Amino acid sequence: MLNIEIWSRDEIHEFYTEIFVSAEVRISIKDLKLLFEYIGRLPVFAYELGDSAWRRAKILEIDKMR
Repeated sequence: MLNIEIWSRDEIHEFYTEIFVSAEVRISIKDLKLLFEYIGRLPVFAYELGDSAWRRAKILEIDKMR
């Protein structure tokens, strides 16, 4: 069994900020908080959901209302 360390809210924020900023993607604070809730502080989910959000984005702005 693998022991996966959970991330702090700061680590999650840093991860998403770095990947979206480096790709010049804008994400609202509301949607960023939604990602925080869905990943359950597990890094593997952070990567998967970040990738899914990126793939579904039609423009360089992530907004769950579109």
